[in-house]
Amino acid sequence: MTKYIKIGIITVVCQLILSATYAQQERHYTQFFVNKMSLNPAYAGEDEIGSITAIYRNQWLGFEGAPQSQLVTLNTPLFSSRVGFGLGVFHSKIGLFETWDASMAYSYDLINRNNRSLRIGIQGSIRNFNIDINNPTIVTTDPSDPSLINVDGAKYYGNFGMGLYLNVNKFYFGISSPRFFSNTIGVNTTTNITAKEVPHVYLMTGLTLPAAQNIDVQTNVLGKYVDGAPFNMDVNVNLIFSKALTLGAGYRTGGDKYGDAIEGIVQYLFSKKIGIGVAYDYSLSEISNVASGSIEGLLRINFTNNKNNLKNPR
Repeated sequence: MTKYIKIGIITVVCQLILSATYAQQERHYTQFFVNKMSLNPAYAGEDEIGSITAIYRNQWLGFEGAPQSQLVTLNTPLFSSRVGFGLGVFHSKIGLFETWDASMAYSYDLINRNNRSLRIGIQGSIRNFNIDINNPTIVTTDPSDPSLINVDGAKYYGNFGMGLYLNVNKFYFGISSPRFFSNTIGVNTTTNITAKEVPHVYLMTGLTLPAAQNIDVQTNVLGKYVDGAPFNMDVNVNLIFSKALTLGAGYRTGGDKYGDAIEGIVQYLFSKKIGIGVAYDYSLSEISNVASGSIEGLLRINFTNNKNNLKNPR
């Protein structure tokens, strides 16, 4: 496929984003089970020790204008183990579109018992949305095209979200909607179509069980629902060796009839406080004809003296 066909596809994707079509808008991460803070404000303080998580994701390698995203989150107990506090900074870019997000979360444990917790969390966030219509490597249309430039002049959008997170021994379940409000991003004056943020609902669950001496099996499921779009899921199964090395495989629904992607995951906890992770997605959709897979890197710093796996130091 030639460069111009690729650029044409990207332009179509960008125009679809600025439409009333209700589809998945938020970024996704293969290592979501180590990244719960960005999905559910109730997770703040859950691990009782505090941690910083950083992720970089480059999707559809070799595809010009393909999605790229980065995040840094902090979650920690505040004053006591019942109260949690979280911060997040997020960046993503696809084609002409770039967003920056910042969030602050507060959670409270309603149970506060050994190996059991039920947290409720609230979150406030602000988003900066920008369109780079002067990018010479992507824009191939007339810069005066109103479908590209007639958007809302405001660049900052506030939002509010909530979540619940249950942890019983080595089982967890969470439900959340990080952004409740459908902010209007812009209006295409040519077609009178309004572009809005769409609220997302996340369901997450997982279980870790011993399989043999120094080997645990961990399962994680993340469900994603957006009004007007199909319900999608990420499912993975991990083997954890000596609470340090994690090897996993996953599957993401959506995309074409075979699903969106299959995934491979490797994580390692080098010391009591520092761990890294790498994930690779192989696309099952037609995008694989013009681009290779997606790569994701993770760094986690735990505020603890106890060595444990990256999922949950508890």
